[in-house]
Amino acid sequence: MTPERSRLLVRRKDDHLLCGMRDCGAKIALVSKPIDLDDGDGPLQRVYFERGWWPRFSDYIWVLTRHAERRVRRGLPPDYSRPAKWASGRKILGIKLEWSPAEVVCPSCDSRQWIDCAVLGASISPRREIEVVRGSGRRPDPGLLILS
Repeated sequence: MTPERSRLLVRRKDDHLLCGMRDCGAKIALVSKPIDLDDGDGPLQRVYFERGWWPRFSDYIWVLTRHAERRVRRGLPPDYSRPAKWASGRKILGIKLEWSPAEVVCPSCDSRQWIDCAVLGASISPRREIEVVRGSGRRPDPGLLILS
């Protein structure tokens, strides 16, 4: 399914991406502050998910992990069940969106919708985008954002 067939897109409000359903408005993801890489393209804004989100391997739709869903039901913020071994005690802030458009399921209303970086005025990592196009059809695991 492509964004043209499904008209529901997440909406942007400041640095938050919110559910596109009229009565929901749950927070889906965040947009970083503009980062200037001095490459002549001007400042970039990256889309990233907070802790607890991961793309399902069967269809690459972004969802909260089961552990994160249980935490949300208990009134806690979403998180991962185990930190990555290579993070070695550093705090994981979230996970970068490295392909666009990307399908996402709202954790509040379960509606499927699209994050389209071109529409939102954000960008993704071009290296990962090339891997998706030239690769075997399997997208690489997304990169974690780590705070030292």
